[in-house]
Amino acid sequence: MPNSRGDPTAHAIRMVRPITESDLGLRVLYDGASSTAHPGDHGPVDIVAVHGMGAHPDDTWCKQVPGEDGPAYVNWLKDERFLPASLSRARIMRYGYSSQWFGENATKTKMSDISQAFLFDLDEFREDKNRPLILIGHSFGGLVLLKTMVDADLERDRWPGIYDSTVGLVFLGTPFRGTHDSLSQGEILRRASQHFAAENPVYGENLGILRAGGEPLVDLVDTYLRVVRKSPMPRVACFYEQKASEVGRILGGDVGKAIQPVILVDETSGSLDLNEKSDKYALPRTHFDIHRFGSPNEQAFRQVRSVIRKMVNESPELAAARCNPKEKKKFIQSLCFLNIDARRQDIASAHPGTCDWLFRTAEFRRWHDRTDLPNNRGVLWVKGKPGAGKSTLMKHTLGHCQRALKEYTIAAYFFNARGGDLEKTPYGMLRSLVYQLVTQEPSAFGRFLPIFRNKREMHGAAWEWRESELKDFLLSEIQNGQKKPLLLLVDALDECSEPHVRGVVGYLERLSVAAIGTRILNICLSSRHYPHISMRKYQELVVEDSRAHAEDIAVYVRGTLIEADGEIENVLIGKASGVFMWVVLVVAMLNVAYDEGKVEAMHCTLHDVPSNLDNLFRTLLAKDKPNKNETILMLQWVLFAKRPLTGKELFHATLAGTNAESLGALDPSRITPDHIRRRIINSSRGLIDVRKTGEETVQFIHETVNDFLLRNRRLQTLDPALELDPIGTSHDRLSTCCISYVTRAAQQVPDITERRTAITSRYPFMEYVGNYLLDHAETAEAANIGQAEALRQLTKNHDAMELMGTCSDCLVPNAWRCSSTAGLLCLMAYEGHKILPKALLEQGGDVDCQHESCVTPLRAAAHAGYTEMVALLLENGADVNAQSKFHPTPLQTAVKAWDMETAALLLENGADVNAQNKFHPTPLQTAVKAWDMEIAALLLENGADVNAQNRFHLTPLLEATSAGNTEMVTLLLKNGANANVQSGLYGTPLQAAAFARNTEIAALLLENGADANALGGDYGALLRRPRSTRRGKRARR
Repeated sequence: MPNSRGDPTAHAIRMVRPITESDLGLRVLYDGASSTAHPGDHGPVDIVAVHGMGAHPDDTWCKQVPGEDGPAYVNWLKDERFLPASLSRARIMRYGYSSQWFGENATKTKMSDISQAFLFDLDEFREDKNRPLILIGHSFGGLVLLKTMVDADLERDRWPGIYDSTVGLVFLGTPFRGTHDSLSQGEILRRASQHFAAENPVYGENLGILRAGGEPLVDLVDTYLRVVRKSPMPRVACFYEQKASEVGRILGGDVGKAIQPVILVDETSGSLDLNEKSDKYALPRTHFDIHRFGSPNEQAFRQVRSVIRKMVNESPELAAARCNPKEKKKFIQSLCFLNIDARRQDIASAHPGTCDWLFRTAEFRRWHDRTDLPNNRGVLWVKGKPGAGKSTLMKHTLGHCQRALKEYTIAAYFFNARGGDLEKTPYGMLRSLVYQLVTQEPSAFGRFLPIFRNKREMHGAAWEWRESELKDFLLSEIQNGQKKPLLLLVDALDECSEPHVRGVVGYLERLSVAAIGTRILNICLSSRHYPHISMRKYQELVVEDSRAHAEDIAVYVRGTLIEADGEIENVLIGKASGVFMWVVLVVAMLNVAYDEGKVEAMHCTLHDVPSNLDNLFRTLLAKDKPNKNETILMLQWVLFAKRPLTGKELFHATLAGTNAESLGALDPSRITPDHIRRRIINSSRGLIDVRKTGEETVQFIHETVNDFLLRNRRLQTLDPALELDPIGTSHDRLSTCCISYVTRAAQQVPDITERRTAITSRYPFMEYVGNYLLDHAETAEAANIGQAEALRQLTKNHDAMELMGTCSDCLVPNAWRCSSTAGLLCLMAYEGHKILPKALLEQGGDVDCQHESCVTPLRAAAHAGYTEMVALLLENGADVNAQSKFHPTPLQTAVKAWDMETAALLLENGADVNAQNKFHPTPLQTAVKAWDMEIAALLLENGADVNAQNRFHLTPLLEATSAGNTEMVTLLLKNGANANVQSGLYGTPLQAAAFARNTEIAALLLENGADANALGGDYGALLRRPRSTRRGKRARR
């Protein structure tokens, strides 16, 4: 070990160990980035240290210390007692460049050369371009870092991720404003030239840049300051020296004695006073030992370590701030979904003077103040009867916590059984909670951003988050010991299925356990009493057991009942049994009676109305009103629609089933949203409402309405026609409504070829009809309620079918425009219907369509991988080899879809194994191109022509050889492939293998009789000009 690693002020830098080729570039000193993360660990981070001028890239960071066996050298970047001990998941590196500026090993280099080489190595070495990066520079090395940042910003496309991922810069004795005594630099250069120039070169350009006030240095610092002020800047730490350095010792011997000791980089020169993210620290060191540490207990080291650790902890937050707006938008969109917060907004706010009682209860105080964590783990579970007002109470609690717990990050989710799939599943809950967390906490955003980037790089544009990924992230946020407290509020657990409820409760319990000792976490849940789900430790609060809840009901009654009547109020409160929903509905009924001038009827109504919520629904729906038929149809649509309907859609769907003749006379511009809302509320007896947020879809006012209608045969009691099968019969009615609607629309639309938007603006229900008619028919057919004849009649209405094709989202809209039932069978194949196709075929449905542009049902089933329907169609006489100019045969389709089972079935039924046309090669050629060994073997077993050529004269063997598929080449040769077949473009297979330099395939071909001297093809003769053609040169480039 050279002496220069010891006390730097005792030896001349002239004696620095020579920098060899192997010393240049990046070298990893410690790699913990790929190690397993533990609770509390930071994420992976790269740290790179850059040495100064005239220094060795390794020795710079080493200090000589006494040891049992004599002096030893420690490197604080590498020794596991030093920096690695605090940053277990860091990858720590040093960067080396040719830094000797005089003497035997002097190298003439410019700062820009060093910066570009440094950027090149960073870009090449860092596979994860977004991993946080911290740069450390000593003296001139710090100026190299400034130049590197400027260049990385200037050429972001060339050096992707380097500027944006740099989260910290540590400067050790870096002279941003030149050295304290500019004469020292000039004197050193003069004496060095006198002493060395005769024998060895002296390159003083980079030393000269350190001159105080020099234009190059001022320009560099000013440019850097302009760059970092354009965007969120990294944290900067500047360490300057407090002891004078013997500068003359750089030259050694008697040469430097005349140069007096001086503080080279004082506070003024060694500091970048940018903003609150720029800190400066004084160290009682010289310029030559400010970057060396001999013990992890040294105060100077502990300061540097603390600064770097702070940079690592803040790195996610800076990464979030630097995320460009376009990427941030895509990031947020990957978590968001339609109506993500609609349920919370739809819930009625608490009536003035109600709900505040909760915050005074002992249960809430224990949860809020976290005084009983051993018994509740920070979990409060609010339980109550259906309709008791739990959701309103939870919404009120959310608002209270947002005002009272300013220091908390708060994320809430309100399940909605009447909403879309994501609104009622744990997956939707997780997406919402993660979305709220990352948009409130920049540090969480920064930690989730790399996960998003990795996902995008792996899967491109079309992908979805997996539930497990979101769970793992939330759990890691709990475990990583973040200081900011977190509150999770989840309402209406019972509005997702029972297995899902158990999963959510189990996961939230896991979070509460993980938070012990790592992060303050409060969880508030609400649900009905049933289903009963166990959690080991939580604080329970039952809504209806609280006297204050009964007082809330009294406050609501006194505040909303138009006619104040003490007797009525007392009866209402007594009959409510703690169910707020019952009170709301009954007060509305009493106010209607009062508005109609029937004051005495209020007492009668209250006397007659049942106290049970189910019985109240029955009373509301049993009234004999003229529009009862409309009421039932509305209920059926909200119950059984394949997706939530908008208010306009429900309005038109109901008219289609009750007064279809009026559809043509409607003027959409005169039917306002308010008119539609009042019609829906009136016809549904107040049980359906239009959501005021999101897409303004319709839903029941409460999940208890849905429960009431589907439980204990309640639906069929409303309409005797539903007696045998209420669900199947309802779908039959909805299917009939759809057909009626499209038939009427076809009669009224002046131009059937109009654009979709023009049609749906006048007939808003058409889009639903085009997409879901067959779904309703399938369910009805499954209940033995025939649908085939109605569908057959629909196919005869050309205009109606044209409208369906225009307004449908299906993969083959032309199938709707087919004038036979074959088009319907195509749609059923793509949508996976099982019952309806059989019924249609039993009624004599067309199994094939001869029109050249149509997709046959068999081809559609093969494309969809629907083997069961393929068998059904073959049994009913479908043409197994049907082919047109534009469409492949069913077998070609199945092979292209990698569907072995369907391909085998088609072959068993006589499919032409060698069929091809101008646009579609043989099935074997398709299998070879798809690298599908299993299907290729099946086709060969069934007589596929192994030497058939496509329109480019390629055989399967040439295709496999060009692709480098050794296994496929072997299979084809075993089955008689011609090893010497020639193509005008590719020549022989052997020439193609030689061009690709695939020796393994070339050997296979030679073993099977390939002619090494064959001529032909653009590749030419193998031995004469293997890679000399112009085409070969283009390929090499």
